[in-house]
Parts: sequence; structure tokens; C-alpha cells
Amino acid sequence: MASLVPLSPKAKRFLNANKQAQAFRAAIKIREAEAAKLATTISRGTYHTRIPRPVAPPRKGRPTTDGLFADYINWQPSSAHKGFIDFDTATMKAKAPYFLIQEIGTNRTAKILNPPAVITVRSQIGRTIPYNLYWAAGVGGTAVDARTGASGDQLYLASEINAASLKNVKSRRKRIRREIKGKHYLQAGGAEGFRYLGETLVADARKIFR
Repeated sequence: MASLVPLSPKAKRFLNANKQAQAFRAAIKIREAEAAKLATTISRGTYHTRIPRPVAPPRKGRPTTDGLFADYINWQPSSAHKGFIDFDTATMKAKAPYFLIQEIGTNRTAKILNPPAVITVRSQIGRTIPYNLYWAAGVGGTAVDARTGASGDQLYLASEINAASLKNVKSRRKRIRREIKGKHYLQAGGAEGFRYLGETLVADARKIFR
């Protein structure tokens, strides 16, 4: 029969360290998934805190997500770095290429940490609105003057709203007088997700490597 050879203290420490490393790698995977889910929830919730605007049909030069913008906001465990989460930029670029305007607003500059970049969204004040576009509360709604309309109104083609109401609104080339305010939904979700990730991984490390 083979006899058991007692392990040296050094060998015991090595085997224990390997088990600890495996346990920590498993913890990282779990925490990444939890942090990504939390960041997604916070980002989506933050996006919805602003006054919602009705969904306008797509038109030339104006894509739309048909009200599904928030559904495309997703954070996920990083495929490049352990212990990190990434925003699903590829999906947002495909579904809503204007997503950074919603994040920082117009006439604003923002610094992106990963990947490092500085982006600037130009001002929209003074930009003209075509004659055939009118502010209204929804398709089939009443056309209103830009100065008296509610902040939740949206632009619609004349053919999409109540024809009788058009006579009460001047047909003129209108100019935008207000900037789009950033919702900072990415900033809010990322900050909370990384906070959770950092705190829980530190706690896991202390517990596993004690």
C-alpha cells in the first residue's frame, strides 16, 4: 500500500492559495453579473426620470426607437478585463445613434474614461424647423405654438396631426430656442455599478484570503 506523505507547511499554503484564487475568480464572475444588472436598472430608471415625450413616427433625418430607447440600455460584464463592467455601446449605436445626446445634452462637452475620449455636442439653439413640422401632444393631436406648448410635446408632420388645428398656428419657419438637457443615465448607472462592484469584491477578498 502507498503510504501518505505529510505535506509541508509551504505545500499546504500553496494548495490553499490555489483554492482561494479559484474561489475569488468565481466571486468576480458573480459580482460582475450583479453589478451589470444594478447599473442597467439605475441607468434605465434615470433615463425615465425626465419628462417623457410622446413617440413620434420616424422621418427623414430623424430615427426613432418607437419608445424602446430604455430597453436598449444595457451594462454587461467586461469581456476584456476581469472585475469590470462595460456599457453595451454597440447596440446603442445601432438602435439609437443619438444616445450620447440624451446622455450629455446639447451644447455640452463630456469626457469618456473607457475608451478615453472627449466628445462635444453642438448647440441646437437657432436651428430651424421646417414649415411642415408642428408641435403637438401626439399623432392626431392639436397643433400648438412652440411658445405655448407643453415641455412634453413632440414635432410631427402636418399630415400626422389634426388638420383643423393648423389654422390656429402660424405657418412659419420656426427656430429652436432651448437646448436638450442631458439625462446622465450612463453616468448614474456606471457610478452605481462600479461602486457596488468595488465594495463587494473587497469584502469577498477579505473573506476568502483571511
